[in-house]
Amino acid sequence: MGVEFVAGNTAARLVRICKDDKLDGSAPAIIDLTGMTAKLRIAVNNAAAVEKTMTIPSPATQGQVEYPFLAGELVAGTMKTEIDLIDGAGKIITQLAPETIAVRAKL
Repeated sequence: MGVEFVAGNTAARLVRICKDDKLDGSAPAIIDLTGMTAKLRIAVNNAAAVEKTMTIPSPATQGQVEYPFLAGELVAGTMKTEIDLIDGAGKIITQLAPETIAVRAKL
């Protein structure tokens, strides 16, 4: 686990590319996010998780999701994240393995 963010920063954003892991061992394919919404669940320092809405930049076919951290959201410690993709029919795809991200304190 490497440090990805610094506590107190307000210009930081979490950016991920959503891929469909193949069970047959072939390379993962980028998920076309056209017509989908993305939610991010964040748990900081073992507190209860909170849900945030992510942005899907154009073109949605690139599979990218982003969340810009707001003032006060990045605190020193450990942040666990999980992403849900919701299609137009309300079906949910949840990230297989939640991420653990270190947030370091400012010097």
